[in-house]
Amino acid sequence: VDPSVSPGADFFRYSVGKWLKDHPIPASERSWGVAKVVQEETYRRSVEISDDAARDVEAAAGTNRQKIGAFWHAAMDSATIEQQGIAPLAEEFARINAIRDLEGLVATVGHLQYLGVDAMFTTPIFQDEKNSARYVVHLYQGGLGLPNRDYYFDTDARSTMLRREYVVQVANMLGLMGDDSVAAGAHAATIMAIESELAGASRKLEDLRDPQANYNLMRVDQLGRLAPSIR
Repeated sequence: VDPSVSPGADFFRYSVGKWLKDHPIPASERSWGVAKVVQEETYRRSVEISDDAARDVEAAAGTNRQKIGAFWHAAMDSATIEQQGIAPLAEEFARINAIRDLEGLVATVGHLQYLGVDAMFTTPIFQDEKNSARYVVHLYQGGLGLPNRDYYFDTDARSTMLRREYVVQVANMLGLMGDDSVAAGAHAATIMAIESELAGASRKLEDLRDPQANYNLMRVDQLGRLAPSIR
């Protein structure tokens, strides 16, 4: 509280004025508050724990300390990451290239989901919106590189430009992965076509604002009948 300000004149300044004075918004931030302070402290502690574990070369194999240290080192060793390029993903790309039918596609999507890649859809686990005492698997539409469905179908000049530049960006990424310019362009066009088809089957952005329509509780066997091609 800043008692020098009349609550009748400026209640906001009266109620949080001392906080604003003692905790100015850092130049690097667009907002600041106690939640940010807690977050920064959490980040600081996490970095200290990870750095300390990575320096402990005597940590027993398989212990949490050893695993944390190895994980942190793998992420922070930018020189090795740069040297390896995409080579560590060769096995995953080979698996994708080996897809020949629907069964292979579904199996590969399942594998990617297991790795945390949201291919075609997303499956987070959190509390049931109508029963907070339990956690459930949530199934959401996904597989789009652009922010949402509307980006694929809006006809205004900006949306058209974004789609065009998105394909260019995807081609550039494929080029960095080793495709020549012709192959990168063709593959980028294919990716855009697949994403556009997924977008066409997605619910519109405004429809997703309806929490009742979003809630469709079902058992796994019911889900199997809803989408029989996906085990």
